[in-house]
Amino acid sequence: ASTEPEYLLRYEGISLFVERARAASAGFALTARNAPAVVQICSQLDSMPLAIELAAARARHMPVETIAARLNDRFSLLKGGSYPTPRQQHLRTAIDWSHALLGEDEQSCFRRLAVFAGGFTLQAAEGIAGTPGNLDTVELLAQLIDKSLLVAEQHPEGLRYRLLETMRAYAREQLLQSGDAETIHNRHAAFFQRLAEQAETQFVGDSQIAWLDQIAAEHANMRAAVDWATEHGGTLAALRLVTALRYFWRVRGFYAEGIDLLGELLAHPGTAGNTTVRARALNAAGYLEFVRGQQARARELLETALAIGRAQADLPISAFALRYLSALANAQGQLDQARACGEESLAIYRALGASNDIAGTAMYLGDIVLAQGDDDRAEALYAESVALLRTHRNSIALPYPLRHLGYLALRRGQPARAAALCEESLRLNLAVSDQQGVAACLVGLAAASAASGHVEQAGRMLGHAEGVLGTLQSQLLPFDRAQHDQLRAMLAERLGSSALLAAASAGQAMAIDQLLGEAAPATESVA
Repeated sequence: ASTEPEYLLRYEGISLFVERARAASAGFALTARNAPAVVQICSQLDSMPLAIELAAARARHMPVETIAARLNDRFSLLKGGSYPTPRQQHLRTAIDWSHALLGEDEQSCFRRLAVFAGGFTLQAAEGIAGTPGNLDTVELLAQLIDKSLLVAEQHPEGLRYRLLETMRAYAREQLLQSGDAETIHNRHAAFFQRLAEQAETQFVGDSQIAWLDQIAAEHANMRAAVDWATEHGGTLAALRLVTALRYFWRVRGFYAEGIDLLGELLAHPGTAGNTTVRARALNAAGYLEFVRGQQARARELLETALAIGRAQADLPISAFALRYLSALANAQGQLDQARACGEESLAIYRALGASNDIAGTAMYLGDIVLAQGDDDRAEALYAESVALLRTHRNSIALPYPLRHLGYLALRRGQPARAAALCEESLRLNLAVSDQQGVAACLVGLAAASAASGHVEQAGRMLGHAEGVLGTLQSQLLPFDRAQHDQLRAMLAERLGSSALLAAASAGQAMAIDQLLGEAAPATESVA
């Protein structure tokens, strides 16, 4: 076969080697002189892209003839090894060789990176994989990238790094052999527990969307930290981490995951006892079950948390449990009990000066007094909730009282105001990716459309909302579910079952923007 460079560059493996070698050393070119060595390298590596990239990265430091010779030496040593296929043996050889050429600090950093799942940030690498040597972590990561052992990627939340799975498996072997695995895994678990608890304090502020996105990016690391801690005597730490993420599980639709993790950890002997950590976890589990529509289980969990809170005179734990017990009692028509729980919760939060919690409890209490026929008190409570949440820029919680004000406007015969409030609520829910909230807002918009005479349009919106809930495998919150059921019954009566089914099916196939484009006429009554 020809060894002319122009001919050889037709081969994908050789072309890749030249491209990566040129990236490593700007002056590199394929010539008649070095072509045989390049062909030998690509042949030895079976033209596997990852192996070729590893070899080509060395062109910065040595001529290709030396690369070929050193690879050949390692193949000779490995002949007769236990690798299942020649391709796997070749790849392992390339990785072994590349790893052997790393400095001590580079090797240490590389193997420690194996603890990360789904990538990592520079801050995480510094906290977990940093070495006591002379090179700082930034420089070590840069060197590993130059040698094709690590990948850097730009994401909306910032720069992230990751090991390819082949590299991660190799690094994991090296970490186990080093004797440092337990120390580094413990460091990883502690780092992500701290991050989760820091995020918990930020989920109610003006940077909450950024924090939700950051935790979403670290989802796999959070799970890895929980799994390690649970298996190595750190169940309380794991429980604290999972509890701290309750709003993440809720807003991003991971109800089942959050509930399952909390259930497993609460059942573990290592978390037994009436501790504050346990009570907070019970509250978190009860909250998620409430959101998911499992009322009996939610009540059981919240009542257990309340008993611990009262026994320990822990006001925040008691007030949280009382807030959701009030909503559950309201859903079951036990209005006196609901109001007593809600008033007590609100009084505690007012005494504590906890503005975001005052806002949340005021909204649920507004639902209760609305059910008792006190529309003016309900409006005042909803308005207080909205004002507090706007002040604190809490766009996770703000959509809820806005939507409830929308339902109050409908009750007062003001569909245009109801539509405006529900649309603002919808856009906030979309911004934080709260799909359950999106579905609830569409029910509100559908009700406003129906009140204005646009019943087919209402049916399409209702259908889209039900499609979202089906994807989530979730239900609406009790207050919203009552509105949904009332609206569906009215539409079935006005349209007929077949026409409602057709409209709902059409709505499920439409995009949100299409639905909102249709919604504009809902602010104008049909004569």
